Amino acid sequence: MREVKFRGYDLEDKRWRYGAYIKHIDVTPCMFTCEEEAKNFYKEHTKHLIAFDGFSDWWMPRGIDVCTSIDPESIGQFTGLIDRNKKEIFEGDFVEFNSLIPLDSELCKLEGKIGKVIFEECAFCLEFKNKMIPLWIEGVNYRVVGNIYENPNFKEKE
Repeated sequence: MREVKFRGYDLEDKRWRYGAYIKHIDVTPCMFTCEEEAKNFYKEHTKHLIAFDGFSDWWMPRGIDVCTSIDPESIGQFTGLIDRNKKEIFEGDFVEFNSLIPLDSELCKLEGKIGKVIFEECAFCLEFKNKMIPLWIEGVNYRVVGNIYENPNFKEKE
């Protein structure tokens, strides 16, 4: 079974949290008088949470911790792949890659290029020069070099 996990940036502790993503509306609404009121309500009452294993000592019960201060813009899903340095690759990462890749009906040798990991049409892909390159292509050498949250101005390498 594949591992389904997410990461999100904890605004209080200023670090990444890894675990299960929960989108929680903390109040049950009744009716709204207009669309703007509904939009404002959901913005205020929608919480983005990451749940993960809590601390415990040997042979002691272990609870679940929930981080409640996750920035929703930072949330990304684990792709199931790791890079050449054994680092997990997440949606939103910038990845350097080297490979022969089908691009515009021909094989292109791409070395030292950087793309952004996105989820597109039911698959994780690298967005590179407005093209979608499936992450599952064999023989590609990946290396995570940053992410859209910590490096928002990072540009793809031509």
